[in-house]
Amino acid sequence: MLVRGGVAAATLASAYAAKRLIESDILSIKLNVPVERTPTAAHARKPEMSIDTPMPSDTLAPLESVDDSALTILDVSKKQEVVRKLIKHIRANEKLLNENCKQVLEYAERSINRIAVKPSFVNPMRPTLSFFDTFYPVGESFDESDSENYDIPSLETILTQLLRVLQKISQHIENGKYVYLSPVIYKDLATVLTLQYSSKFTSLINELLVGRIASNFASHDEIRAKFVKSKLFHDLTKWEGSRVSMRHLIGHRMNHNADPCAAYQIPDGVYQADTPENPEIDVVFVHGLNGSAFYTWRPGERTKNSINRCWPTEWLRREFRNSRVILLDFEAPSSSSVGQQLSDDEEVSIDRRGEQFLKKLRQIGVGERPTVFIGHSMGGLVIKKILVSAQSQFPRLITNTQGIVFLSTPHFGSPIVTKAARFPKIFVPSRTVLEMDTGHSNLLQLNYHFMKLMLSSDIKCLSLAESLPTNFGFGVSFTVVPLLSAYPGCGRFVVLKANHVDICKPRDRDDILYTTVRDFIKEQIPQPPPTVEEHSLGYLNRELNLFDVEL
Repeated sequence: MLVRGGVAAATLASAYAAKRLIESDILSIKLNVPVERTPTAAHARKPEMSIDTPMPSDTLAPLESVDDSALTILDVSKKQEVVRKLIKHIRANEKLLNENCKQVLEYAERSINRIAVKPSFVNPMRPTLSFFDTFYPVGESFDESDSENYDIPSLETILTQLLRVLQKISQHIENGKYVYLSPVIYKDLATVLTLQYSSKFTSLINELLVGRIASNFASHDEIRAKFVKSKLFHDLTKWEGSRVSMRHLIGHRMNHNADPCAAYQIPDGVYQADTPENPEIDVVFVHGLNGSAFYTWRPGERTKNSINRCWPTEWLRREFRNSRVILLDFEAPSSSSVGQQLSDDEEVSIDRRGEQFLKKLRQIGVGERPTVFIGHSMGGLVIKKILVSAQSQFPRLITNTQGIVFLSTPHFGSPIVTKAARFPKIFVPSRTVLEMDTGHSNLLQLNYHFMKLMLSSDIKCLSLAESLPTNFGFGVSFTVVPLLSAYPGCGRFVVLKANHVDICKPRDRDDILYTTVRDFIKEQIPQPPPTVEEHSLGYLNRELNLFDVEL
C-alpha cells in the first residue's frame, strides 16, 4: 500500500534530501525530487589540443530566452511522438524483456496521453524505482479513476525509463542474441538528443542512455555497417572530443567499437580514456553503491562544472602519459523499490558482479601488463572478488597485478543496514546492501580467500579510511565504514580527514588523497634496469657520501 499525503509539508526537506542524493555514493533515501540540468551541444576537441591542455568542463548553462513556458505544445507533441516510436521498437523485442521491463512498457503506453509537461515534486513517501532523478510508481496497479492519488508522470520520466529498457535490450547484442532493429531507430534516437539539447526540463541521464545504446550498436559487425552511416553516429562521434567526462568516455567507447580494425571491443559497463598504443600500466577504477564511472570520481571542489569532470582521466593521464585508465560502471542502488526493479542488476550479488567484470577486463587485455586496482566502498569488494576468481580462471592477472587501493572499503561490513532500519517505509535495502551488513558471512569468507592470495603474492595494498561521519539529512549522520572494517589485515593503512563521500574526491592535485594515490601508482610502475654508466655513477656517489667528501 502506498503512503500518501504530506507533499507540501515535506517539500523543503525533500529538496535537501535530493541534494544529498547527488552528493552521496552510499545511501539514497528515495524522495525523488527531480533535479533540472541543462545540457548543451557537444563540441569536438580542437586539433591542437593535447594531453597537456587544461580541460575545463563544457559549460552546462541555461539556454538563452528559456523560461517556464519554454515547452510549447509543439515541443510536447514531438516528445510524445518519439516516445511512441520507442515503444514500437521495444515491442518488437518484447521476448528479451523481463517482467519489470514489461511493466514499465505497459505503464508508458497507458500514461503517454496524460503526462506533465515538466518534472514536479512527488510524494516523498512513495516507494519508487530509483535511477538518478526518475521515478516509476509501484505497489499498486494504475487506475484512471484513482488519478488523484497518483502523481502524473513527467514526459521526461517516461522517456528516461523507455531508454533504460532499450539500453537493456541493446546489451543482448553483446551476448549474441537476436535483436530486431528497425533502420529508423537511429533517427529516433538522434531526435531524442536534439530534444534534449533544446529543452530546459531535461537530464543528462538521457544523454548517457542514448550513448550507451549507440556504443552497443557499434560493437556488432552487422549492425555497425548501417549505424556508422546514420546521423546518430555522426552526432555522437564528436563526443570523444568533449570536455565533459561522460561524453568523452562514451564517445571514445563508441568510436573504438566502430573501428573494424580495433584489436578488441570494449564491453558495456567498461570505459577507458584516450589510450597510448602500448601502455605500460593499466589503472582500473571501480565505484561503489549509488556510484557511477561518470560522477563518483569527480573532483571534490564545489563548482558548477565539477560534476562534469573526472580526476582519473583528467589528472592521472597527465601524470602517467603511458598509462591506460579504465573505469567500470554498473548499477548498484542501495535501496530496492519494494521488490521492484527495472533490471536484474539491482539484485546482482558482489560475487556475481566480480565474475562478470573479470570476463570483461580479460576481454580488453587487462592482465597482460602491470595493473593497479582502485576501488571505493563496495567497489573494493568487487576488486577482491575479481582477484580471488582470477586465481583459477586467469592466473596471469594475479601475476601482473602490482597493487590495490581501497578507499573506505567495508571489508568486515558497515552499519548501514542497521541505520536503514529506521526508515522502513522509504528505504528498503537492496541485496548488495544486505551483503554489506556488519559481520556478514560472505564478507568474512571473501576476506579470508583474499588474505590467502595476498600472502602468496607480491601484490601491494594501500587502504585509506574515513574519519568523519557522513550526513544524510533527517538527523541521520554516521561513519559508514568504521576504521576496524576499513583495514583488510595487510598493507599500508592511512586515515584521512574525510567522510565516505569525499574520500574518493580529491579537491585538487595537491590534495593528500590524490598525492597518496598517485605516489602509490608510481611505485608500482616497473622501472627499467640502470645502464652501465648510471650504475657506475650511482656507485661512485655512494662511495663519496660514505667518506663525507665534499666537492
